[in-house]
Amino acid sequence: MKLTMNLVLACVMILTLGSCELFEDSFKHKKEKKKKFYAEFFTELTPTDDVRACEAPFDIYVNQEGEGIGKGLGSFTTRVDFCVNFSTLEYRNGQGSFVFNNGDKIYYTVAGQIMPSDKADYDLMFMDPFIITGGTGRFEGVSGGGMTDSYVKQFEGGDKTDHIWEGEIIYP
Repeated sequence: MKLTMNLVLACVMILTLGSCELFEDSFKHKKEKKKKFYAEFFTELTPTDDVRACEAPFDIYVNQEGEGIGKGLGSFTTRVDFCVNFSTLEYRNGQGSFVFNNGDKIYYTVAGQIMPSDKADYDLMFMDPFIITGGTGRFEGVSGGGMTDSYVKQFEGGDKTDHIWEGEIIYP
C-alpha cells in the first residue's frame, strides 16, 4: 500500500510540474501581440544640416519629412533619410521614425528600388519592404514590418511622396 501511495504521489508531482511548465510556455506565447500596421502619410524633400555620409555608388543623400496617421495608432510626424544610387535609382540605408503626438516613437528601416510610376498623376514609385526596429513609450520593444506603397510627384524645387505602408507590428 505504501508503495502504491508513493507511486501516486510521484505521478501527481510530475504532472503538476509538467503542467506548470506547459502553462508558463503558453503564457509566453500569448503575451506577444501581433497587430495590423497601417499608415497613410506624405513626405517632402527637406533640406537639413543633419546629413549622414553616403558612399559611392549610393552617393546622393535624401532627407524627407512629413506627417500622417496610423490606423489605431494616431497622428504622427515622420522623418526618413537614405542614400540613392543616381544611375540605378536603388536606395539603401533608409532610417526613419514615426513620432506620435505624445512623443512615443516607432523606428524603422527601408531600402529598395525607385521605379517609374504606374499611376498617371505620379512620376516615380517604390514598393519595398520596411522593418520596424523598435520604439519608445508604448512602442518600447516593438518589431515587425511590411511593404511600402509609395508614389512620388516631382516638381521644380522638390518632390512630394504619398505613402501607404501596411504590415504588422509585434508588441513584446
